[in-house]
Amino acid sequence: MKRFSSLLFSLLFLSGLSAQSAFEDAFALANIYRANGNSFKPLTKSDAADSTLLQLGIFLEIMNRHYDTIWGDTPTPSPNNLISAYRKNPFFKKYEMPPGVNAEASAMALSMASSVTKSRAEIAASGAGGSGISVARLADGVAKFLVKRTKEELTIAFFEEFREALAENEQLHILFPTTRMILLGIGDQIYNFNAYLDSMRDAFSADLKNMHRNLEKLLVDEQVYILKDTIPALYMAGLFTVTKQLVEKASVPEIIGYLGKDAAFQHTHFDNEPPSLEKVRAALRMTYVISESVKAHSYQSRPWIAPEQFRMLAKDRLALDFYLGLVYEQSKNLSNGTQKVADAFTTDKADLLLRHIGAFVELGEELYEVTQRIETGEYQKNDTLLYQGYFDYLQVAMDIFSSAKKFSAVTFPQDQVLQKKLEEVNFVVERLSVISLDVRRKRYSNVIVQAGLLLNELIDPAYDISCPLLRFGAFMAAISESQNSDDVAAVMETFALPRGSSYI
Repeated sequence: MKRFSSLLFSLLFLSGLSAQSAFEDAFALANIYRANGNSFKPLTKSDAADSTLLQLGIFLEIMNRHYDTIWGDTPTPSPNNLISAYRKNPFFKKYEMPPGVNAEASAMALSMASSVTKSRAEIAASGAGGSGISVARLADGVAKFLVKRTKEELTIAFFEEFREALAENEQLHILFPTTRMILLGIGDQIYNFNAYLDSMRDAFSADLKNMHRNLEKLLVDEQVYILKDTIPALYMAGLFTVTKQLVEKASVPEIIGYLGKDAAFQHTHFDNEPPSLEKVRAALRMTYVISESVKAHSYQSRPWIAPEQFRMLAKDRLALDFYLGLVYEQSKNLSNGTQKVADAFTTDKADLLLRHIGAFVELGEELYEVTQRIETGEYQKNDTLLYQGYFDYLQVAMDIFSSAKKFSAVTFPQDQVLQKKLEEVNFVVERLSVISLDVRRKRYSNVIVQAGLLLNELIDPAYDISCPLLRFGAFMAAISESQNSDDVAAVMETFALPRGSSYI
């Protein structure tokens, strides 16, 4: 009978759990606590009425929903194990927890709670709503530039140097494959570069448009050995995925969930992996727990609860303690390699963490407002406004991702290696996202600058390609951005001639 009851208990847990945040569950617990004379003890009395059994079922559902079964070696979440765990929780232990509960009573209680939860979900679902330049101009521009034979010879030398760099450097080959194919295809006809300039321009544009993908090939798919030892390729692959999600307008909570829970580097450990990677895993998991804790399922268009809702929580000491206790219970086993959240996050640090969570919620509201502006007719009809809106969205999103540093400073104090690694996460994601947005705006010069900054940060100095990348990449960008023949002439003047030779 006991074995059957345990199985029934597990099935009821699985069927009854619905998406509820720690914010929402904290108020539910506060209501139950107050309704029972400021105590949880009456929930398990032997002659409990049906209303009390229902409250017990809801209580156990909430306890289980925020019980860590992912990151720590914790006992099976039976009713008595749950109650025992929360008795040790620093935010719950000062409140009167119920004594042990028998399996039959808990099964009946959960069955009642599951029925109510299902009905509420159906009601909510029923009311939910869906929330260039022509060939002639190129040739004319080159003609304006090639006034004298000396300039033509210098230009041939420039293109020969460009071709040699692409032929000899594997990294440049991956970044500019189409350009390399064109220049090597021209071969000894390079002296007649004027006739091929339009094809070159098309090749330049093609490679610049694919810069995000080509960078991914360089850093993840093909030449991972060029990364610094502190940067595993699987971790880098996760950051590339984040930028794709961000530019494709995935919700920021979904991206935080990917980084903290679903990314491959969260579940794969490597031989001789840098200690900093485990630190990053823990910090991103903590950020995910906090993000989930302030989700507002009744406001589907908002990423998290509204700031006034969080302020309401802060004014209710009972609900606030339960909220912090639920967050603690989910994250207590997270470790940065040397310490667990449970070792550092004590009740006397709660106010500091709450201030950071409050700022996090405020940024969520700012993100919501930017999203609303982007979706208005005025922005949709004006490309300049629309792209400005996207950059505003990116900036707020990066500020939100930076919250991981603040949360970690509380839960993993004085860990400077972790703080530096989280700065790296933000740096990479922001550079890649800006590259993607600038490609869409055809701001190719900035694409090259951002790519140069990124590679300088990530690759081993032995494989440094920043000089040829910036020199030849900037030339490609400038030609691609040229609007008329005068622009082309100016570009050739700038890149093909040595300094001080413009008056030859």
